[in-house]
Amino acid sequence: MVERYRLISFEEAKAARERNVAQNGPPGTRQAAGIDDKYVGNGLQVQFTVEDPNVFNTPWSGTATYSKADEIWVENVCAENTFEYYNNRDTAIPKANKADF
Repeated sequence: MVERYRLISFEEAKAARERNVAQNGPPGTRQAAGIDDKYVGNGLQVQFTVEDPNVFNTPWSGTATYSKADEIWVENVCAENTFEYYNNRDTAIPKANKADF
């Protein structure tokens, strides 16, 4: 795996966020932290390439762009906590019909 980190301008970070929403749609729920709308400083971008011929047929790449988070952090559902505080219900989790052992 090769990772390349770089600081990018506010305009580049904003364009990357807008491109992501245009291609993938907005998030279904608010994630751990939102983006600080008042921050106009640099963003951080990582470009990575994964190459492992034992696992993948071809190398693949991706890019992640980060901006300053806002002050609000929300609870999210995870394996240890399946209660959706934002929906006031439990998340459905897969259950086996019979025990493995």
